[in-house]
Amino acid sequence: MKTNLRQKYNGLLEKLIRLFTLSGVMFTVTACYGVAPFDTEEKDFVDVEGQVLDENNQPLSSIQVVIQSGHDEHQHRDTVYTNNRGNYRARYIGNCLFLSDDITIIANDTSNVYASDTVHAVSDDIEYVGMNTGADWTINNYYSLENDFQLKKK
Repeated sequence: MKTNLRQKYNGLLEKLIRLFTLSGVMFTVTACYGVAPFDTEEKDFVDVEGQVLDENNQPLSSIQVVIQSGHDEHQHRDTVYTNNRGNYRARYIGNCLFLSDDITIIANDTSNVYASDTVHAVSDDIEYVGMNTGADWTINNYYSLENDFQLKKK
């Protein structure tokens, strides 16, 4: 009887520990990432994309592309790398790029074979691509800021 009581106690203790662990994980995820929105609020997606080529129009892979927008406390900075076809893309959700009239895109060869190149764009350079809607879900407006680079050897 004492063994049976001990097994029930251990089982209850194990379930409580699992419950508190799961609750802690859910609290951490919610605190870090927030709760997924379930509304029909309009959301904007801005794709900053392009291709990086060499002097012979051959695609360059693994080129670092830094995208900076805004200024002061509202500055955004993201880094992406080109794939084996020389393409890069960064997606912004919301209107963070629309708030800035100062968007800088830098193509940088971290292997130091090619010289870096920089382009400055403004929010007016962002083109409207289209809209996607559903019955009970978010309206998505798609925009694009395209910029290709042609890097020269140092």
